[in-house]
Amino acid sequence: MELTGLTTKHLGRPFFSLQEVDSTNTFLKDRAWELPHGAAVAAEHQTAGKGRRGRSWQDQPGETLALSVLLKEACQDIALLPLQVGLAACEAIRALYGAPAAIKWPNDVILGGKKLSGILCESCYQDQTWAAVAGIGINLNQEQESFDQAGLIYATSLKLQLGRPLKSLQLAAELLNQLEHYYSMPFEEMLPLYRQRCITLGRQVRVLYGGEQLEGEALTVDHAGNLICRIGGQERAIRSGEASVRGLYGYI
Repeated sequence: MELTGLTTKHLGRPFFSLQEVDSTNTFLKDRAWELPHGAAVAAEHQTAGKGRRGRSWQDQPGETLALSVLLKEACQDIALLPLQVGLAACEAIRALYGAPAAIKWPNDVILGGKKLSGILCESCYQDQTWAAVAGIGINLNQEQESFDQAGLIYATSLKLQLGRPLKSLQLAAELLNQLEHYYSMPFEEMLPLYRQRCITLGRQVRVLYGGEQLEGEALTVDHAGNLICRIGGQERAIRSGEASVRGLYGYI
């Protein structure tokens, strides 16, 4: 189908809109060598949605935007992809709704001090050919009761923050527009905006690194996407995917 509002050259072309799927990431990974760069899929409901670190992503029909996009053109560094996707999601929400969305390093989108999204980027190889699938789940229309019942005290939805129900495909089109822009941009060019949107910076944070728990101040994000923290009087680079970072007194 053709997405209304899509202005991209590649991303979202083709675009698949499904009522139900096990996982939008799995849908594209299974077809990665048949589909072109930029193919995207969104689903009303995932029966086996995936999150980071092996977690599951739970949703109900119509409550979330579950979107994945296939990326086959080489990027400068696959480790930077989650940050690019996080910034694209943040900017899509700002552009569409005028809401002051922000980023908790490395890629959680935050609004009203709570988490709106989850992002999972996966890579795959065949015959020395590389591809990646970027999966984005954004809470759209959940009520507070659903988060309370699930024990998700740091989660929110766009409906709760903006006071009205929202349509997933409108957001999907804008997110793909934003992602094509930032995916094609050298990371050092998008880094100043990323730092501006990153509310982790300047805060006291707790870093969970393996079995170790450290406390310090988040200083900046470097050109490799690492979070630079001052811990015990020394600066340390925290790599995305290797550690979990929380605010000292809460989620952010």
